[in-house]
Amino acid sequence: MEYERWDGWSEASRKSQTRTVTTVLTGLEAATNYSMRVRAFTGAGDGPWTSPSVCTTEEDVPGRPMGVRGVVSGDRSFIVSWSPPARPGGRVLSYTVSWRVVESQVGGGRGREGITTVAGTVTWVQVDNVQGSLVEVEVTAATRVGEGLPGTARVTLTNTVPAAIYSSSKSLREERGRDVTLPCGHVGQPRPKLTWTYQGRDLMGEGRLVKGDGGLVIQEATRQDSGNYTCTVTNKHGSDHITYSLTILVPPSPPLVLASSSSERSVQVQWKQGDKGGAPITGYTLYYRKDHGVWTQIRVHRHAHSHTLEDLECGSRYHVYVVAHNSVGSSPASTTAVVRTLGGAPQAPPPLQFLTLNSSSVTVFPRAWVARSCPITHMVLEYRRHDDPQWVQVSSRGPQERRVEVGSLSPSTSYSLRVTAVSSAGSTTHTYPFTTLTTTGELPPLWADRTSPQWLSVRVLLPLLSSVVALASSLALVCYCVRRKTAPVGSHDDDGDGGGDVGRGANTAARDNKHNLAQREQYYATIRKSAPRDQQSDLIPENAEDIYPYATFQLPDPATPDNNHIPMYPIYQTRNDKVRKTP
Repeated sequence: MEYERWDGWSEASRKSQTRTVTTVLTGLEAATNYSMRVRAFTGAGDGPWTSPSVCTTEEDVPGRPMGVRGVVSGDRSFIVSWSPPARPGGRVLSYTVSWRVVESQVGGGRGREGITTVAGTVTWVQVDNVQGSLVEVEVTAATRVGEGLPGTARVTLTNTVPAAIYSSSKSLREERGRDVTLPCGHVGQPRPKLTWTYQGRDLMGEGRLVKGDGGLVIQEATRQDSGNYTCTVTNKHGSDHITYSLTILVPPSPPLVLASSSSERSVQVQWKQGDKGGAPITGYTLYYRKDHGVWTQIRVHRHAHSHTLEDLECGSRYHVYVVAHNSVGSSPASTTAVVRTLGGAPQAPPPLQFLTLNSSSVTVFPRAWVARSCPITHMVLEYRRHDDPQWVQVSSRGPQERRVEVGSLSPSTSYSLRVTAVSSAGSTTHTYPFTTLTTTGELPPLWADRTSPQWLSVRVLLPLLSSVVALASSLALVCYCVRRKTAPVGSHDDDGDGGGDVGRGANTAARDNKHNLAQREQYYATIRKSAPRDQQSDLIPENAEDIYPYATFQLPDPATPDNNHIPMYPIYQTRNDKVRKTP
């Protein structure tokens, strides 16, 4: 059993174990709400927690009032103040203040006593006409059960009234956005000077609102207003001060969420809480949904930092976020974590395991598909001939069918069977090509067993042949144009002369080339051999045809030039040369 105070401020919980179905919890506080939950455990481990139950203990007599003090407020008068008991024992109905003179003044009444009762919301009273110099004061609180123990203080009466504060120092928690008043009830003659400081900084020059009794008002408090506030009063007879520790409560910050898949049907979500907003976390709300689904929320215990989502769909993706709560409000939503449960889409089996053939039908076995941890919910079967673009749906059944027969097929014909299997993890589509048997139940010929290539279809061949013919025609036209531009010399009249002149020019050029060739042959034939040198002079070729490229030989000294001899050279003609008529 785990139990704790349910007042929004308890951070820790206590645990108790028992082997029976009942137990008694001791050491609890009176008139206090407690939250408790129970779980069983065995040697195999702990079971789940029950939902929290809240119960309230009965009232009791209250404890002592806190911070009882007395200050001189005037001639023969004083003020006594206090704070509520730390353990009120229930709702405080009233306070009783009594005093007794311990030392009397001259002519005073030693031992005189006084008593007064005030409501349970009052925290100070003033006592007048006290005939004594030292007074002992007692303050008790009372609930419907009875009166508790007293808190005590002593007051020394003087002829002067030094500056003093009868409000008590305390810690305060207030919600954001509210106006907060910090009391500073004080006395003194002459009237004391009052100042307020925040974290040591003087607030009196900042335009803060200070009430007539000295209380400081913080309007629409924010988180930045949290801290220590000190009230100080001073006159010539003395000084006094009190300090408030103020905490402005805000909603908590968003948790940091991590999610990890743990099985095909569950997801474990973990989170870490950052700023609690000044108040203990009272609980968490976990939101989750499947892709494009509706959000579902779960309330989680305030001490939990993880939770397992169960009964989820296999192989599916989920979105998860967490919101934290305290006594002030709720945090913004955390960032959304995305996680997928284990499992995958169905896996197609090989053809030999999935289908069998005959001449007029094909039999398929849906259970041959691999579920991959996620059950197959339904399956769609479609078929078509290899030359037909339209699919025919045969069945849309679940995998519970042992076999499904697709009939009315033609013998020795190629078909395609398309199967779509669907599970929570997704769908898988696979196509099985097959050819039915012959009418005699035999395998079809090799050519029939093959599915005709898609490119042999008339719808593909006709555009392809048209494209080839168009390409060939274009290439022929390009070649024709190029050939006309590169025609040989003589085919065009470059200088505008007649065709006969061109022919005669071509004949003259041919005769000149022939004559030059004869001269070249004669020239090489008349080369004389030089005197032997190193027995290699016989290597000089005697004919022009014997001269090889890159071969080296020596020629005789040049003969005396004949002035009557006119050398002949080869004539090279380009297509741009103009053929001239022989005169």
